[in-house]
Amino acid sequence: MNEIKITQELVRIPSYVNEETNEQAIQKWLYRFLEKYCSWLKIKRQKVENNRYNLIATDGWPAKVVFVCHMDTIRPSGKKESMLTPIIKDGKLYGLGAADMKAGIASLLSAVSEIKKTKGLTLIFDCDEEYYFKGIKKILSTYLLKPELVICPEPTNLEITNGCRGLIEIELTILGKSSHASQPETGINAVCEAVEIFKILKNKIKKNDLRELGKTTANLGYLYGGLNNNGSIEVQSNSVPNIAKFILDIRPANPKASAEKVLNQIETIAKERKATLSERKIKLNYQPYLIQKRTLKEFIKFTRAISKKVKFRKDLGKGGFYESALIYQAWNVPAISFGPTGFGHSVDEWVDTESIRITKNIFRRLIEQMVQN
Repeated sequence: MNEIKITQELVRIPSYVNEETNEQAIQKWLYRFLEKYCSWLKIKRQKVENNRYNLIATDGWPAKVVFVCHMDTIRPSGKKESMLTPIIKDGKLYGLGAADMKAGIASLLSAVSEIKKTKGLTLIFDCDEEYYFKGIKKILSTYLLKPELVICPEPTNLEITNGCRGLIEIELTILGKSSHASQPETGINAVCEAVEIFKILKNKIKKNDLRELGKTTANLGYLYGGLNNNGSIEVQSNSVPNIAKFILDIRPANPKASAEKVLNQIETIAKERKATLSERKIKLNYQPYLIQKRTLKEFIKFTRAISKKVKFRKDLGKGGFYESALIYQAWNVPAISFGPTGFGHSVDEWVDTESIRITKNIFRRLIEQMVQN
């Protein structure tokens, strides 16, 4: 089946996660596709939670090449009906998840469906990558594979992405002291304290960064404050807020960074400012990773044979956090992200159609050379 048509089919299937929708429909579609076009593969569903599943397809031989594809997308940020209607215009395919990562999945499916049999191929389709990585964490806690290469078909603009910064997310609550807004100096503004703590932390965490991964960054992703009413927050503009809840997103380029160390820094800053942290919760705690280029010689050979456009990504610190980092850290095997050119996480998400074809051809060549029976 043509990789462009598969991408269109996948875009039409909603796989974002909210109270009404998740990856269930796309997981069923993938199961039927593999049954029909890749009948030599043994397919298994792995329950993650409720009606959310991972899908694992293997040829029964020890894994030599593993593809890990997430089925979920971000939630629609525009009109849902139009974002789920794929449109091709000027060489670009538009639609929710087109780039991240339904075109990558389509490239893989098209490549595998054109090959008769394999010996050492494993395909993993997991859930919840855009949210809290529940699917891949289930995989890594269940399986210990030792393949020669793992590929996540993320939209990397045909660049081999052999590393990324980490991801730390911490949720905090800070308490202040209420007073009348006409005399703010008599109170302690919890909202202002949250901002000041963030500013100080931002300057403290940029140490021992790996040059290849760029700089550690910090983002104040959420801040809500007001008057404390038995744990709930009331908005009252004529009073100094005595409670603030905030979430920090840290992208560390230091391999020794951890959420625990960041939280210790926050607590030290709060103590120095005589601010009171009443609640703290580490929501995400993932380290950065970097794979040396010399370990990827075989993959480079396959890609260059198909397209001279393929190269290593130079700005590893400017991308997001990839599942390849978790895989590398759990299995200690070469794990990279590589896929078509596109622009995701946007109301106008798109993927370049020619790059889908190139990705498909690279995947096919790789499979033929490494695991075709």
